[in-house]
Amino acid sequence: MRREDGAEAAVASRERVEAEEGYLSAYRAGRTVIDLCNLAPLLAAKGLVVDEE
Repeated sequence: MRREDGAEAAVASRERVEAEEGYLSAYRAGRTVIDLCNLAPLLAAKGLVVDEE
């Protein structure tokens, strides 16, 4: 990495950590990857059923 790109890389790293912390909090609260990423319609289009329990 070039020295002049360091500040931008640090900001991007912090943003990614914050986003991941948000996902982990959501998972701990009972949400699923399917829910968070709105995958149910895509899976249904492929013939898969999502158990809503």
